[in-house]
Amino acid sequence: MEYHLVVVWSEEKGWRVDWESTIARFQGHNVYSPNLGEWLMPVHDSETGDKEVELAGQLDEAFKKLNN
Repeated sequence: MEYHLVVVWSEEKGWRVDWESTIARFQGHNVYSPNLGEWLMPVHDSETGDKEVELAGQLDEAFKKLNN
């Protein structure tokens, strides 16, 4: 599985995930399954939803360090 998120850097806010742009760009289907050849929507309390939350948390931690 590939999780696609829009990442933005600005002078005002530094690094961050832009969730509004991610949703708009991928229309909510931001997980790509190479095996199936299709885009999936991460669903709350599912494997894809849980993984997205985990990855977003990791990015937030990395961005906090980069922004300091």
